Amino acid sequence: MSMDFHFKRALAVVPARGGSKRVLRKNLRVLHDRPLVCHTLEAAVGSQCFETVVLSSDDDEILALAETVEGVVPLPRDKKYAGDHATVFSFLHHLVNEPDFAGRYDAIALLLPTAPFRTIKTIQTTAAALHADIDAAITVSPYDFPVQFAVSLSPDEELLEPLLNPSPLTQGKTRSQDQKSYFHPNGAMFLAWWDRYALTGSFYKGRTKGVMMPARESIDLDNEEDFAYAEYVMSMREKNDQ
Repeated sequence: MSMDFHFKRALAVVPARGGSKRVLRKNLRVLHDRPLVCHTLEAAVGSQCFETVVLSSDDDEILALAETVEGVVPLPRDKKYAGDHATVFSFLHHLVNEPDFAGRYDAIALLLPTAPFRTIKTIQTTAAALHADIDAAITVSPYDFPVQFAVSLSPDEELLEPLLNPSPLTQGKTRSQDQKSYFHPNGAMFLAWWDRYALTGSFYKGRTKGVMMPARESIDLDNEEDFAYAEYVMSMREKNDQ
């Protein structure tokens, strides 16, 4: 490893199950000349942060993509950890407690394929954020609109019900720039000390460092419209680089 991190050996897991509802075969969907999951695999390997990068899937066609990116190892996933109601975090908790993996690594990372714009630099920055006094580090993005202005609608008359009480809406404090900024995890990278995650099964229990990602990297692909926008963004970047 060419950079100085606080861990010695880290495992990166890129989860890519075969089933998907909103976009069929999403992880195999071609985005700018290669399958979606390959963008994440290439960034993970290129960052040089991890001793091992694994592509985990319940689908043989997806697992075969590991052969197309040098440095990636295929990891078949049991069907019980790949169903519609299974979470990638439960699978990860199972993995860190597996005898074949336990004790081999200092840190565990999770990189979701739905964040193809995350850069090698962001991966390296997140990796460097994991210190001895930090339990985990995750990438975050700012909300586009102040969450303080959130409302729900009553189920009967669809009347506005402010999230907060008192609400800045009812107090007349509606200048967006006066509101505190809030952020949300964006799925680009989760990183934790191996022993800590094996114990808690969570990236959020303990002292978790948030690593801000630029808006241009924070595009998350969840539906057909997202793919169309991502293709447009990549095409424009390629055009501007010429």
